[in-house]
Amino acid sequence: MTILAEEAGKAGRPGGSVFAGAAVCEVVRLPVRIGCRSPLFEQNVWDLTVVDGIPRFFSPARRTFDFTKISNPRWRSRRSTCWR
Repeated sequence: MTILAEEAGKAGRPGGSVFAGAAVCEVVRLPVRIGCRSPLFEQNVWDLTVVDGIPRFFSPARRTFDFTKISNPRWRSRRSTCWR
């Protein structure tokens, strides 16, 4: 993977990331609907309902990732090791 010079500078700083300020869909190369904006890596909630071409059986709830829930240990089932 090629890293731009300014991104390498961000990564060199303490707490910096190569993905700081980057759009999720742009980096992963997901097609976004015209007029919509992709979530940024720094955001706690990624709303991927803007991605074009996702099958209809994926409900909008399944297209939204809330990382604040993942960090909460009560969010996962105690019996299962699967992410829900």
